[in-house]
Amino acid sequence: MLSGRIYKLLAGTYYVDTAEGGIAAKAKGSFRSDGIEPRVGDSVVLQEERGSYRICEVMPRRNQLIRPPVANIDIMVIVLAVRKPEPDLLLAEKLIFSARQNGIAPIAVINKSELDEEAAQRLRAQFEQPDIRCITVSCREGRGMPQLKSMLTGYTSCFAGQSAVGKSSIASYFLPELRLQTGGLSRKTDRGRHTTRCCELFRFAPDSYIADTPGFSLFEDEIIDPAVFVSSFDPGYAAYASECRFRGCSHTSEPDCGVKAAVESGKLSKERYERYCKLYNQIKINWRNRYD
Repeated sequence: MLSGRIYKLLAGTYYVDTAEGGIAAKAKGSFRSDGIEPRVGDSVVLQEERGSYRICEVMPRRNQLIRPPVANIDIMVIVLAVRKPEPDLLLAEKLIFSARQNGIAPIAVINKSELDEEAAQRLRAQFEQPDIRCITVSCREGRGMPQLKSMLTGYTSCFAGQSAVGKSSIASYFLPELRLQTGGLSRKTDRGRHTTRCCELFRFAPDSYIADTPGFSLFEDEIIDPAVFVSSFDPGYAAYASECRFRGCSHTSEPDCGVKAAVESGKLSKERYERYCKLYNQIKINWRNRYD
């Protein structure tokens, strides 16, 4: 028996980092009927069978994400570009919420700051919160990258965000010998091209991994209790929720809302509040239709 951690899944083969090095293995046949699906990041036990290895046990997970499909993540690095492509801020909010729900620390990385320093700082200001660390970087020029590396050392981090925002370029800064494939924007659509073909963990320092994951611009809609979303979207809202007239206020359509008053007075970001309302309405519809 060998124990290790899955660091890559490709074409049905799992690659496991063990004390004896990297080992290719298949999942035990009974996993499918038992509803068990090993993921990159899982701690597993291997059993040798006639010269090949099978994953015979998957250890309990601290957390797991649907997209990117990784487990046991400490930090979610949410990469946004100042432009090219234009930042999908609603996607970033969904990722931050997903990270919080899964016990993962979110870090917002504003990349391509060389294109517009002032815009980068404005974007950073929208996301800075007590539980969200933010950093402005220029991967092309190397600015801010040593600080980002220090923030990720000692943890397993997942890179997430739109295509072409620089996730693979940032990963290549940590691991230049890998020369991870990077891509640009389609000239016709100005949308990112998918460049990463599999989810994989890379070790860049002792006990330090990064996951270079397929870029995406969509996010699967989960069924979430609206009350959970209200209480979890922004911890800063709690300070003003006590001033709401109604208990259980959603901070959207109710009168005498403390959160709305804080937004109107400039104490809370108007841009983030508008995204909050969009997400709340979407989540409320999904919740109502959850049995359809």
